[in-house]
Amino acid sequence: MDELCNWVESNTRLNKRDDKGVTVREYLEQVKKSGGDPEELRDLPKFPLQMSRVWKSYMELHRARRYGMNGALPLSYGELRDYIEVTGSKLSKRDIETLFDVDRVYLETI
Repeated sequence: MDELCNWVESNTRLNKRDDKGVTVREYLEQVKKSGGDPEELRDLPKFPLQMSRVWKSYMELHRARRYGMNGALPLSYGELRDYIEVTGSKLSKRDIETLFDVDRVYLETI
């Protein structure tokens, strides 16, 4: 679970765009190509393959995310219940906890 949250935080941070539409990752890659060694690109977390099924569920939920006046809203138990009902997904209690943890990390990082 922690591996996935670390990966989500790192990738969300690196995929933020500036006012010109350039991501942090794109900028740092240019710095690297110019001979720099950006600390932010060192030792990046790897995607934990054992969490692929949970990540797929999260991305499906994320695509249907609701937004309020201040941006993205957290996933709700009702949305998760509806997702499980519609898709027939078999999510364990641990999977559900992981989905909410990943969502919390995402929302704190954007």
